[in-house]
Amino acid sequence: MRKEPIQDRSQARLDRILEEAEKLILEHGLLGLSIREVARRADTNIATFYQFFPNRGSLTRRIVEIYHAKLQAALSDALQAADGRDLVQALEDVQAKMVRFYLAHPITLDIWPGIHADPDLRALDREDTKQNAAQLAAYLKAQRPRAPCKQIEDAAEAIVLTAGPVFRHAVQEPPARRKRILAAHMAMVARLVEGF
Repeated sequence: MRKEPIQDRSQARLDRILEEAEKLILEHGLLGLSIREVARRADTNIATFYQFFPNRGSLTRRIVEIYHAKLQAALSDALQAADGRDLVQALEDVQAKMVRFYLAHPITLDIWPGIHADPDLRALDREDTKQNAAQLAAYLKAQRPRAPCKQIEDAAEAIVLTAGPVFRHAVQEPPARRKRILAAHMAMVARLVEGF
């Protein structure tokens, strides 16, 4: 971003721009995001838009950062709430909460495919994946303190790398098919962690 708002009025303008940008992405996908249309819908002029964002890419990055932060918070909450007595059941509970996150935020289905078209967003997404894997690894280490750290870290990374695409695909399927997809993913997760 070019500048962070200081006054409430500026924050309200920024929030309106981001809200309208999200609506436009939901309607037309990330590639359909237009600065002029966002400004029009946010009832602001292009100059005001450019006070916050130097270009379309910076707006896209801000939206991706917002949803990365929301996803990390959701994962953190899910891991804190997980009951570690039965590790596989706890991870199944985490999976269910993460799927609910994707269902509650349909924009994630539109922004993640667009990330792969932009090298900067791909780098941002890789960093987010590392942070999520580190969160999961810390949880797994706390549950299985005697397990080899490298084995846990590798398993956590594999789980995180597969979870996002699986969840985003599953939430677009009818409920019965979604259930089967998630069960298959959970079986893979169980195999990864059962040796700890």
